Amino acid sequence: MRFNKWFLCFSLPVLFLFGCSAASDELEVETNEPVPVIPAVRSIVAEGRLEPVQYAELAFNVGGVVGQVYAAEGDPVEAGQVLARLEK
Repeated sequence: MRFNKWFLCFSLPVLFLFGCSAASDELEVETNEPVPVIPAVRSIVAEGRLEPVQYAELAFNVGGVVGQVYAAEGDPVEAGQVLARLEK
């Protein structure tokens, strides 16, 4: 048991000193080699999803076939304006 305590008391400071001296040697080394140039990529790849702020679903109260459409998609409309008619 005494041998282990003396061994630890002696070996830990020695290992510490060797560790510190090795770190200081690495700091003193300098290289004069140029840093390689990596060309920049000038393209960006992005992905997204667009959603409208406002939207509306239109439906008729009765079933049937659309006979005529009076407004195209994106056209401005007013309240009460007829947008489409069903065939009879």
